[in-house]
Amino acid sequence: DQLEIGSASLAQVHKARLIDGKNVIFKVQRPDIEKFFRLDLDVMNQVARLVQKNKSLSQGKDWIGIAKECKRVLIRELDFRIEAQYAARFKQQFLDDLEILIPSVFWDLSSSKVLCLEYMPGIKINDIKTLESNGIDTSSIAKIGATSYLKQLVNYGFFHADPHPGNLLALSDGRLCYLDFGMMSEVTRESRT
Repeated sequence: DQLEIGSASLAQVHKARLIDGKNVIFKVQRPDIEKFFRLDLDVMNQVARLVQKNKSLSQGKDWIGIAKECKRVLIRELDFRIEAQYAARFKQQFLDDLEILIPSVFWDLSSSKVLCLEYMPGIKINDIKTLESNGIDTSSIAKIGATSYLKQLVNYGFFHADPHPGNLLALSDGRLCYLDFGMMSEVTRESRT
C-alpha cells in the first residue's frame, strides 16, 4: 500500500503502510541521479575556473573554492544515510520540546539511496486557509517556528538549512513538524557566544 506524496529533482517521496500497520514515507533517490550530479558539478567547476582566470569577472572571489564547496555539500546530500543521521541528531535536540516534532528514522529500511521515516500528517505552514479552517492558530505556529530556529542557532548550533514551507508542517494539535534533513548546517560555538 503506497502513494507518491512528493517529487523533487533528487528523489520521490512515497507514503506506505508497513506490515505492522505503521505509516511511513520512503524517500527514494532517482536512478542515475549521482551520474547527472557529477556531470553538472564538473561543468560548474570548469565555468568556475574560466571565471577565476578573468579578473573583471571574478571580482576577487574564490570561484573555484565555491565550486568545490558546492560539490562537497551536494555529494553529501546524495547519501541518505547522512540525512538519516541528521534527522536523528535533530530529533534529539527537540526531545523535550512539546511544540516540535521530528519524524523517527526506520534504520532497518534505510540505505544510501532510500530513507524511511515516520509519516507525519500535517498541513504545510503556508496553507493559511486550511490551517485556519482546521482551527490551527497561525500566529502560534509562526512563534513556535521562530523560537525553534533561535534554539537551533543559539543553543544547539545544528540547524535546518532548508526551512521552506514544504519542509514545515503544522500538526492538528498545534505542534510544528520539520521534514527533509538533507540540508543541515552548524554554527560554531564561538559564533554562538
